[in-house]
Amino acid sequence: MALPLEGLPAALLPCALADAPADSLLALSDEAGWNQTEADWRRLLRCGRGFGLAAGNRPVASAVLLPYDAGIAWISMVLVTAAWRRHGLARHLMREAVQACRARGRTAVLDATPAGEAVYRGLGFKPGLPLTRWHRPGAAAGPPPTAAAATPLPAEVVARDARAMGAPRSVLLNALAADGQRILHPQGSLLLRPGRRAWHLGPLVAETDEAAHTLLAAGLDLLGPAPAVADARDGSGLEPALAAQGFAAQRPFRRMHLGAPPAAEPELLWLTAGPEFG
Repeated sequence: MALPLEGLPAALLPCALADAPADSLLALSDEAGWNQTEADWRRLLRCGRGFGLAAGNRPVASAVLLPYDAGIAWISMVLVTAAWRRHGLARHLMREAVQACRARGRTAVLDATPAGEAVYRGLGFKPGLPLTRWHRPGAAAGPPPTAAAATPLPAEVVARDARAMGAPRSVLLNALAADGQRILHPQGSLLLRPGRRAWHLGPLVAETDEAAHTLLAAGLDLLGPAPAVADARDGSGLEPALAAQGFAAQRPFRRMHLGAPPAAEPELLWLTAGPEFG
């Protein structure tokens, strides 16, 4: 039997997110207005490790550590339901995730909201790449695009993404591609996946401005009028193209790291896979 956790309310116990009912995980992200589906949660917990706190038999707080193939471990899904906020739950789970990351010898990386950035600075995270979420409401979700082929991504796609991120992540990329869409270009690639509220465009990794704009246009053509979100690197030059297609800037993020800065080439990263995946 799990024992009460020091410094936290006695009603809370650690829980295994991988064993939690799907509706309880969706309740956490839905309450925050996030875009994750059940498939996103399961993919995160299949590829990574979840840290949870439960009241009764339902999780009320979460964090996920998603190791890349080498070098980096991504931290995401730091959520606390409203009734349990201001009790130190998020900080407790972040410390657990950071300790697990250090035990693996990895640099911890995450995408922080402005409110989260102040908290993460207090834990020693350093600021890096600025990002902005762009959102298009869309006319209707409509039928999803034709399912992607369940074949591994070409090696050059994985290698280019590794340069952009500063670490390889073939397992994650292939998991995303298997559940969504891929658009390939000789100088880049774009993955798309269905979300709870909108399709997510990204990651978009490209060697040139022309390739990035070509991939974005192809992705938007594939989605038609469906609602969509895209997390763009600030100053990428995609902003006018997104605005012309009905997107508006929604909120900023800041990529942050704890440990040695990843040896990334951020100019190759035009759209991210979202704050849950990097």
